[in-house]
Amino acid sequence: MSLSARHNHAGADEEKMRNVRFTVAMANAGGGTPPPHPPPGGGEGGPQGANGAPPAAELHGWKEIAAALGTNVRTAQKYESRHGLPVRRMPGKRGRVYALRDEILAWRDQRRLAEPEGLMDRLAALSGVRLASAAGAAVAALIGALLIFWNGSPPVASLRWNGPVLEALDARGGVLWSRAFPSPPANPTRNPAWTMTELLEGERRLLVFHQPSEAAPARLFCFSDGGTLEWRYPPPARSGFGLRLRAFAPLPPEVRSARVAVALLDEAGTATQIRLLGADGEEAAAITRPGVFDKLATADPDISGTGLLLAGGFDRERGQAALLRIGVSTPPASRQAAVSVPARPEVAVQGVALFPRTRLNRRLDLFNRVAALRTAGDLVVVRVQEAAGDAWVEYRLGLDLSLRGVAVSDALKRAFRREFVRGTLGEDWSASDEEALVEGFALLPP
Repeated sequence: MSLSARHNHAGADEEKMRNVRFTVAMANAGGGTPPPHPPPGGGEGGPQGANGAPPAAELHGWKEIAAALGTNVRTAQKYESRHGLPVRRMPGKRGRVYALRDEILAWRDQRRLAEPEGLMDRLAALSGVRLASAAGAAVAALIGALLIFWNGSPPVASLRWNGPVLEALDARGGVLWSRAFPSPPANPTRNPAWTMTELLEGERRLLVFHQPSEAAPARLFCFSDGGTLEWRYPPPARSGFGLRLRAFAPLPPEVRSARVAVALLDEAGTATQIRLLGADGEEAAAITRPGVFDKLATADPDISGTGLLLAGGFDRERGQAALLRIGVSTPPASRQAAVSVPARPEVAVQGVALFPRTRLNRRLDLFNRVAALRTAGDLVVVRVQEAAGDAWVEYRLGLDLSLRGVAVSDALKRAFRREFVRGTLGEDWSASDEEALVEGFALLPP
C-alpha cells in the first residue's frame, strides 16, 4: 500500500510498513558467443506457444523476452544492462536480439533465490537451526554479508542531519554515505522527512524533503540507495515559479504512470496544486483546489487498478477542515499511444469529506484544519486541529470516506472546561458536542 510519507502513531491501527525488495545483481548466467547462424523467425514478434503448442526454445526480440520474464520491455532491458540477463545479439550494429528460454528462466530462478527471503529460507534449512537462535543470527549475518557483496553496499536503514550534511546510516548506525547541502534543515530534530520507495521495478529510491527555513522554499531530493542524486523537485531552473512545496507521498507501484505526488501552495495561500511526478521527477499531471491541502497519504489500488491519494487540509470555499479523495490510474492499453511514449496518469477528485467545527472553535473564531493524516489497512485516520496544542478530534473513515468513528483528545475537553470556567462558553464539553461532530460530518461530490 503502499500509499506511499506515512507516520507512526500509537493505537490499534498501527501503520503497516511495506516490505522492501533488494536489487541483487547476478552474474551473467548465459554468457557465450552467439551461434554461427541466425535463429529462425522474425524480430519483434508476439509470444509463441499459442494453440496449445509448447513454448519456443528461442525468444526473438525484447517483447518475447519480457513476456517470458513476466515484465515489460524497459525492465527486461535494464536486467540485461545491469544484472546480467543472458541476452544474445546477432553480429552487426543492428543485430537482432534473441535469447534461449531455458537460460532466461534459469536466470530468473537464480535471481529469486538470491533475494533476501528466499536466501534466508535456504540457509536456515541448511544450518538446521531456527533464525531466532544464536546460530540463526549468524545465518542472518551471513545473509547481510552476501547482500552487501552483491549490492555493493548495505541498505539504508535511517537518515540523520549532521549540520548541513545528510548522512545515510545502516542498521547498526554506521555511515554509508553523506551529502552536503547548502544549509541545514529548519528543524533537524524533526527532519529529515523521508521515505524509501520503489520508483522503478526492483530499484529503491530515497525521497528526502529539505527546507532550510520556514520562509525558504523546500525541495524534494531523490537519491539512489548508494547516494547518487537522481533528481530534485522543483528543479533549480524553476525554484521561483510562484508555488511552494509543502508535502509529498509516494504512490503505489501499481500506478505505473506516476510515482510521487507533491502538494504545492501558492504564495498567497489561497490554492493548492497537487502534481504527480514520474520516476524521473518530471511532471505528469496536476489538479488545483482552493485552500490549503498540505497533508498527503496513499492507499492500495482497488480491483480496477485505481490508486487512492488522500489530501487533507482546509477548504477555503467552505471554511472547514476537508479531505480530498483523489483517484490516480494508468490509462488502459487500448487508449495508450502505439509509440513508446509514457502514458500520462488519469487523476480526478472522487469525493470531499468536510469536518465540522466544534462549539469552542466557532466561539473563539478559529479555523479547524487537518493536521495529520494516515492510512492503516482499510481505514483512513484524520486528525483535525480545533485549538492550540493537542486539542484535536480524530475521525476514522473507510477508504470510501464513510465515517467509522470519532475520538476527542483530553486536551480539547480541558480547553472546553477552561473556557467554560472563564465564561466564554455557556456549558462544558458534553455528549451532545460529540453527537454534533457525527451529525456535522458531510460527504460531498467532487
